[in-house]
Amino acid sequence: MENLKIGELTTKELVNIFGTSKLIERYKKEKRLGGTDKKAIIKKAKNFCNIEELGKGKYIVHKIYGLVRDDKILPLKKGLYNYLIPLILTKLIKDQDENYRITLPFLGWARKFEIINDNYSLIKYHQKQSSKYLGINDDIMFEYFEKIDDCIKYYLGESLNKLEKLDLIKYNYLIMCKKIYRDPELEDDGSFNLFCRGKDEILTPEEIKFVIDCENKAIMKADIKDPKEKFYGKKSLIYKKELKSLLLTKNILFTYSAYDIYCKNYEAVKEIINKFENKGEQQFVLDFNDKFIEYINKKAQNRYDKEVNKLNDKIDIKFLQEHRLLESYLHETRTLSEITIKQNAENIRDNIDLTDDIYTVLDQFSINIIKQ
Repeated sequence: MENLKIGELTTKELVNIFGTSKLIERYKKEKRLGGTDKKAIIKKAKNFCNIEELGKGKYIVHKIYGLVRDDKILPLKKGLYNYLIPLILTKLIKDQDENYRITLPFLGWARKFEIINDNYSLIKYHQKQSSKYLGINDDIMFEYFEKIDDCIKYYLGESLNKLEKLDLIKYNYLIMCKKIYRDPELEDDGSFNLFCRGKDEILTPEEIKFVIDCENKAIMKADIKDPKEKFYGKKSLIYKKELKSLLLTKNILFTYSAYDIYCKNYEAVKEIINKFENKGEQQFVLDFNDKFIEYINKKAQNRYDKEVNKLNDKIDIKFLQEHRLLESYLHETRTLSEITIKQNAENIRDNIDLTDDIYTVLDQFSINIIKQ
């Protein structure tokens, strides 16, 4: 936008400043700006300046904003977004590759931005052992991860949508897997050594169908009636063992969701970061931890109050979530949020007995993509 200035602009200047490469080439050939193109380019220009059409191919810029208008940034500063947006943008600026891209699994995003800590995936994928060690009710623990996963997905998704609407990023949602490949190596004595290597790959539609079929077969094999049975009791061991066995027939260790995010405007991203209070990245993390835990506990209080009201008013009694009425419900939710969210929380990996668990913890935070 270095050629943008206050004063009159010709249509050619307008196109050269705000147009895409395709639009600029089209204008060179046609020597005119069509109605749809004009509407789109003026809309884009209004993000950067106060512009008015004078007619006869002339425009006037009354005022130049920053790279993004201040009123467009206000939604980025509401609630948790005020802490999450600068974290996302800072990581994107620092960690993007030569293609302006950063790609991480869902929990990888949350861990990379320090929304959660190392205990989160450990406890989530080993709920039986963690519940025993922490003395937390099974139903409360299952609900906690179900709610927090949904919350993180929502806020990350909405943050990315807001940033994409400002033309700062482009992102895609991916379904990926870790595949295992075995490479035999011939020794001098004629024997073979077998080396295993893992690759992260984007699942094809056919592979997604295969994974769904495997999950349904494992559910039937374990006779699972409730989703939480995938994490608790004998049924969970049967389910995990069967699913792992079925997936390995196509070399798949496990699947996961990921985001592929591209930085479209480095300077604009830096400017937006500067519009947030400059506390330093670590202080932003600590502040976000506190606000997120406060949000989690408030939501838990709302759920508790709702169940109490249902019980007192005798409304939908048969649909009561009985674990929410337990005396320990709010305390145990607070305990989980402190252990899994705070960055300075003690890592409990060494305290959890994982000897009988065959499930792989998805705690990798960077991946090497092989696109299909």
